[in-house]
This record gives sequence, C-alpha cells and structure tokens, in this order.
Amino acid sequence: MKEKGKKVELIISPEAEEELSVSKEFYEEQKEGLGSEFVYEVDITLESIVLNPLQFPKVKKTQLKKSIVN
Repeated sequence: MKEKGKKVELIISPEAEEELSVSKEFYEEQKEGLGSEFVYEVDITLESIVLNPLQFPKVKKTQLKKSIVN
C-alpha cells in the first residue's frame, strides 16, 4: 500500500504484542471465545489501517496511526 508515494508498513512492537496476548487471556477468562473475538477485531482494525491509512489520524507529528478497536 502507498501513502503519498511511501509504502505503508505495519510495525507492532513486542510490548504491544505482549499486551494483546495478556488482553486476550483476560477476555478469555471472562467468557470462552471472547479473547479470540477481541484479537479478531484488532486484526480487522490493523488491516483497515494498512489498506486505508489516510482515514486514520497520525499520532502528533509522527508517521504513526491510531484507531479505536470496536
């Protein structure tokens, strides 16, 4: 994908991966299958950012994008 001539690259930090794993476990403890649903929604959101990066605001003056996972 390109954003004004630049290739969009999805980078997930090890800290974010760990937080996602912990969150999945937490939701799974609340209700079986809920953790997987959570990860699925995160995946959809990340895919949306990669496919349509201009629809998401940048974090301050960086190239980072932010979004809320529904």
